[in-house]
Amino acid sequence: MFAACTLFLAACGRQTVKIMTPPDASNRVLFGAEQLQTTLDKAGYQVMMQQGDTTFSDPEIKTILLTEVNDTNPPELIFIRMVS
Repeated sequence: MFAACTLFLAACGRQTVKIMTPPDASNRVLFGAEQLQTTLDKAGYQVMMQQGDTTFSDPEIKTILLTEVNDTNPPELIFIRMVS
């Protein structure tokens, strides 16, 4: 999952990436966001974390929205949506 995001963003060039999580994000989603941030930092991206407000404000910044359907799903069912 993280490798797919990294490869997608690598094709876009080095730039700022925003990782957004909803205000009621579970610990699994927050952990996944931290892991993704670490991976993107190591790949040379400038990463902005935003929790709570899921309003897309800047179309120039690639945005990753991490959400999940509900807490009854296994951890691997965290959804990633790329917005550009």
